[in-house]
Amino acid sequence: MSRRRRLGTICSNAVSLTGRDAPDPSAIPETTGNVLHAGLRWSGRFEPVEEGFAVESVQATEFGPLAALAGEWEGDEGLDVAFSNAEGRIVETPFRERMSLKPFGPVANGPQVLYGLDYRTAAWRAGEENPFHTEVGYWLWDAVAGQVMRCFNVPRGQSVLAGGTAAPDATAFTMRAEVDSETYGILSNLYLAKAARTIGFEVTVTVRADGVFAYSEKTLITHARWDGVIEHTDRNVLHRIVG
Repeated sequence: MSRRRRLGTICSNAVSLTGRDAPDPSAIPETTGNVLHAGLRWSGRFEPVEEGFAVESVQATEFGPLAALAGEWEGDEGLDVAFSNAEGRIVETPFRERMSLKPFGPVANGPQVLYGLDYRTAAWRAGEENPFHTEVGYWLWDAVAGQVMRCFNVPRGQSVLAGGTAAPDATAFTMRAEVDSETYGILSNLYLAKAARTIGFEVTVTVRADGVFAYSEKTLITHARWDGVIEHTDRNVLHRIVG
């Protein structure tokens, strides 16, 4: 894969930005003289930006409905409803969550220009020190197509690219993905494809003016230990703590 093509790849687990993997200046589009990428600024090389710079520089005209989400968030109203392998039944699990959404962009795929949020979240059951669920990835906005996207990886060997249509000033939007789709799709490792195959994913995000946003997710799973399709749901209300 060429260096230029590698830089244009959006949904990836991680990109090293130091040493021999640092981008070639000739591969950086002219529009990215002050590009932000995951809290880094390009000025001949990637450098960390000062605390708060990325969030304060977010413009609704560039980031569309994602502009209101930039920042650091916490919420303790989470509820996970899922199949428990230990108990062999559907159980409800309350959780708290910490989410980071750092702005970057523009990213050029030829004529397509994207702005996005570098995304990391972790969720903890009550009284536990280690998170029971984590995700890393990107939320993306394509202004010309009116498409909002979320591509993320789960450390169980699973990747999802979900998307949907939204207005630039939308305060609520829905993103969906389906297994076997060549656009908004789902990939699982060999074990999960047999034991707990995810066939559908949907998330609705609602942003409030008081510094709060809520999400509601539904994941459809065919499970080797369950007849029919399991509706695994998650929801939470998150409050801004930085940004």
